[in-house]
Amino acid sequence: MRKPLFRAEAMQIQRNHWLGSISLTQPPALVWLAMLAVFAALSVLGLLTFGEYTQRVHASGELVRDPGAAQWRVDLWVAGSDIGIIVPGAHVLLRYQAYPHQKFGLHQGHVLKVVDATDAVIVSDRHRVVVAVDRDSLRDDAKSIPLRHGLRVDADLLGERRKLYQWLFEPVLVRSATDQ
Repeated sequence: MRKPLFRAEAMQIQRNHWLGSISLTQPPALVWLAMLAVFAALSVLGLLTFGEYTQRVHASGELVRDPGAAQWRVDLWVAGSDIGIIVPGAHVLLRYQAYPHQKFGLHQGHVLKVVDATDAVIVSDRHRVVVAVDRDSLRDDAKSIPLRHGLRVDADLLGERRKLYQWLFEPVLVRSATDQ
């Protein structure tokens, strides 16, 4: 009689191998998964409740000295589609192109006026917005650098601030108000 090439136990293991291997580790407790889900839900709820959204308009312009006063101003050109959210007194963040904002930071200003179409010529659906600059110099470590006429400026005009839940649910609230 001929002896088999492999032992019977090895052949049995090979036949049952398709069933998978045995794992002796325990799955994580369901309590931990539930606590993680509650934490995630509270985090999202906190973000929606306390988080804010600020509407911004990006514009570019030029720094000029106001001829009537010794104050610097920036003449920005804003697209006609964005002009509706800009109001006098709105906060403006300025970046001078000649001075990198990574080193010199963002500079403050506020909108003095939005020039009407009757006051000036509108160039290719662009409106002029006059911004007062809050400081007349830049700070670089220990020294002060005065501003220069004609500097190119990039600006973010900050519009309406709302809570994230107000921004998220606005379409639903507007629709329900119009249905009544």
